[in-house]
Amino acid sequence: MSSFDWMDLQFACCFFLTGVIWVIQLTHYPAFAMIVRDQFVTFHKRHTSAMGFIVGPGMIVELLTAILLCREYQLVWICNLAGVLLIWGMTIFWSIPSHSKLAQGQDLLEIRNLVRTNWFRTCIWTVRSFVFILMIASPHAFLKVV
Repeated sequence: MSSFDWMDLQFACCFFLTGVIWVIQLTHYPAFAMIVRDQFVTFHKRHTSAMGFIVGPGMIVELLTAILLCREYQLVWICNLAGVLLIWGMTIFWSIPSHSKLAQGQDLLEIRNLVRTNWFRTCIWTVRSFVFILMIASPHAFLKVV
């Protein structure tokens, strides 16, 4: 694959994950508070299993392509990798611990915390998608084309 193939894959992963994170942020996470308490653990287990299947591969490919694109030593790709690493850090240190607590049972305070902290990931993915749209519209403004 050429570097532009890696770039297209990076764009696709980011756009896909941006769409998913907005659905999660605006519908799924707030709905956690509406699930009947005695059905919450079962619901949450199903949610986390399905979401791992949906976003896990995309996040891994996104990370790998972000690393590969940094080989070109262009500021846009270094900043992109920083954004991806921030998302991974927030996922590991905020989202996963929240989901671990929620796996034990419905906790309205923890649900609010999950929604609040997830806004950071939502914003980073959205900004990255916006930058990628600008790059598609005007690649010469962002990339050194050889």
